[in-house]
Amino acid sequence: MNDYNSNMTSLIALDDDNGKSFLGKRLSSDREIINKIVTMFPETDTDERSYSHIREEQKMKFRIRSGECPAFWSETGEIQKPSDTLIVFRWNRRYAADEYYNPAEHGWELVSAEDFPGHSHEKITMETYRKSNSTI
Repeated sequence: MNDYNSNMTSLIALDDDNGKSFLGKRLSSDREIINKIVTMFPETDTDERSYSHIREEQKMKFRIRSGECPAFWSETGEIQKPSDTLIVFRWNRRYAADEYYNPAEHGWELVSAEDFPGHSHEKITMETYRKSNSTI
């Protein structure tokens, strides 16, 4: 269950330079991110492209833009509005990117970070942010 006590949580992945996509496509993928999301939230909204990359046995935990889920996952870094929590999965690598997102420049404050092993990435860092003006 979602223990982030928020109205909406957006989930994105960024590289070491805050790159979020290249030519409208994801920078990388790792199935352990989806496994992490599935354990954190009972259901998660996502976009069509991200949904198409989720393994069949996990698709039942995702909905395409239903607007009814406590979280929104986007491989290309779309932030669902309004979100009061942002979870960033860091690749701990640099990739070619042409779109960037720096959470601090958008009013997010880092509140926690944890590392976990990925499948194709040795280490993935999960950072949790809250809006700096949030009372949560």
